Amino acid sequence: MDEPISVRQWQELYRTGSFDYSDYSTLERLGWRSWEFSAKTLADRTKQLSQVIMGITSPYILDNFSISFRRLYTRFGKLYDEVGFCALREEDNDKTFLVLLNNPYYRRKWSLFTGRYGEDAPEFDCWDVRELLEYIAKISPELERNTRSPIVAEKRAASAYAHIFHGESGEISIYRDGDHRYSFRARRDGREHIIIVSSDRKDLPSGFLPEQAAFIKGLYVYSPDPRFPIPQKAESKSSKRGEVER
Repeated sequence: MDEPISVRQWQELYRTGSFDYSDYSTLERLGWRSWEFSAKTLADRTKQLSQVIMGITSPYILDNFSISFRRLYTRFGKLYDEVGFCALREEDNDKTFLVLLNNPYYRRKWSLFTGRYGEDAPEFDCWDVRELLEYIAKISPELERNTRSPIVAEKRAASAYAHIFHGESGEISIYRDGDHRYSFRARRDGREHIIIVSSDRKDLPSGFLPEQAAFIKGLYVYSPDPRFPIPQKAESKSSKRGEVER
C-alpha cells in the first residue's frame, strides 16, 4: 500500500479528477479500508463524504492528517460511513478524530469523535455538514497547540453527577450539547437528562441555579431536570465524594 497522503494532497487530487475511477486501486489511494462492498458503492460513498474533506480549511489539519474511509455495520446490521482524519506523525496519534455519517446508534446525521473526549459519545454532533466543518475549524488550534480543553474535565464531572444523583451505574454516554451543557439518556427511564457544568460560581451558564448545584471534581454541577431533584445538602455530600475521586 502506498504511503498515506495529506488532506491537502487529497483535496488537490480530488479537484483534478484523479480519483474519478471506480476501481479498487483508486479507492485504496483514496483511503478506503472496506472491501466487502462493490467498487461502485464505495465510489458513490466517496462523493457523499467528500463534502467533509473538501470543506477542511485549517492548514494544520490539511498538512498533518491523512484520510481513512470505512463503511461499517452497527450491531443491529445497519450501515453507516466513517471518515478518519489520521495523524501523519505517530506521536500525534491521540489527535486522530473520526466523523460518522448516518450511524443510527447516535442522535444526529454527523457525529464527531475525538481522542480527548472518548469513544462513548461524540464530542460534537449536528444535522448540517457546515456546522460540523465550523466546529472542526474551531478545535484545530487546540489540536495544534495540544491545548487541554475544559470539556474533558466537565464531562468527567457530568458523568460523576449522573452516577451520584441520578443513580446511573456503569459507563454512561455523555453527550455535549454546547458550552457547559451535557446530556445523557438514563437507563432507568429511557429519558434524556440535562447537566450543566461551571468552574466559576461568579460566571454561571444560563439556567444554572447555584443554590442547587453540587461540587464535584472541582466543578459546580447542576441539573434543571425536576424528575431528579438534588438531595438536601447535595453540595457538601458531593464535595466529599469529589475530593476522594480527584
